[in-house]
Amino acid sequence: IGDAQGRRLYAIALAGGRGVAADDGAATAWFLRSAEGGDVIAARESGIRLVVGRGASKDVGAGMKWLKVAALGDDAEAMCAMGVVLAGAAPEARDDAAAREWFVKAAERGSASAMYHLGVFSRAGRAIAQNETEAASWFRKAAERGDVDGMLHLGLMHADGRGMPRDDAEGFRWIERAAGRGKGEAMLRVSAMYAEGKGISANPIEAYFWAFLAARNVSSLARERAATQRDELGARISPESRAEIEARAAQWRPAQAPDKL
Repeated sequence: IGDAQGRRLYAIALAGGRGVAADDGAATAWFLRSAEGGDVIAARESGIRLVVGRGASKDVGAGMKWLKVAALGDDAEAMCAMGVVLAGAAPEARDDAAAREWFVKAAERGSASAMYHLGVFSRAGRAIAQNETEAASWFRKAAERGDVDGMLHLGLMHADGRGMPRDDAEGFRWIERAAGRGKGEAMLRVSAMYAEGKGISANPIEAYFWAFLAARNVSSLARERAATQRDELGARISPESRAEIEARAAQWRPAQAPDKL
């Protein structure tokens, strides 16, 4: 495989098992060969893989080197990834001020994920004065560009009246969009909103449906809470309704899967 782009395409095939046996170690090696040949996308992928230890031993320093190569090649996703690493994905490299600089650069180039992270920084007062109005503005920009976390957090800001007047209906609309794209935390919140009639008419069937999905999709830290919510809501409806909802949930697929470093 002679050229850098060809090496990257072969690495993608190895990573996904497309036409060849899946092999993460070989994929990382081919991404690195492509990056060494000047391919910016391969440099970004090499950096991410080294930072998280996918297909190679974890090496944050080497990973950041490749991410910076890609970022300096004007790759917005690499700029955002640099920000994520510096924001705490690799605690040993944490630098909030530098992270925010990379997020700003990525956002200027249209990265919705970077916009979401700028919202997080503004809300928490990290490397900038705390400003919930500005945070809500960044979450909106991210959400309108399709970022699932942006959708969830914009909805939460609406529902909680943070950075804007409280609007339960608008909060529900954005949180449900995030849930529909596979965000487990959003599913759990949608379930609660249906149960409470907050922003939407109360509906015990939909409340159980979203709680059932949430229990399968939330992070391990929230799994017990989701299971408890599912079981409590399930007890309020008939066994026949539960069976119908569980069959529906088995067929459910997200509109768009979350995609994050």
